[in-house]
Amino acid sequence: MQVTVNLQSNYSYIPMVLLFLGALVLIVLLIIWAAKEKSRPKETKKAPLPAPVNPRSRAMELKRTYDRKLAQLEEDCEKGAVSERKAYQKLSALVRSFAHEMTGIKVSNYTLQELRQAGMPQLTALIEECYVPEFAPGNEGQAKEAIKKARKVIAEWI
Repeated sequence: MQVTVNLQSNYSYIPMVLLFLGALVLIVLLIIWAAKEKSRPKETKKAPLPAPVNPRSRAMELKRTYDRKLAQLEEDCEKGAVSERKAYQKLSALVRSFAHEMTGIKVSNYTLQELRQAGMPQLTALIEECYVPEFAPGNEGQAKEAIKKARKVIAEWI
């Protein structure tokens, strides 16, 4: 009897098996890497942190800003664009807003008594001067003089 099939050695298949296992490992590693990338939060470019603000320079900038606003109010008064009453209302709102930005205390809704208790005597005196012309219709005050006083209060604010 004659054998017509030549048997190959068992070792002749090793390179193919190794190649198959290597490809399988590579595929598994790619799947794991892709899953990690998908679950990782995307890095967004963060804006650089602003430089620390010097409290004195911030205070000076606020003073300049509110001085400009008071100058605009004064100009509006001279032109007759706002009534005396409206000028006092705007003046009161401006100085209260300034005090809030400087101290962090929301004084916009404070009564005179609460302002006195907050320990802001110059602000209290200015707001007290605004009360009657601000709330009593037909009662004219001297808005320009009050604006000058407000500028002084802001300039001298510590």
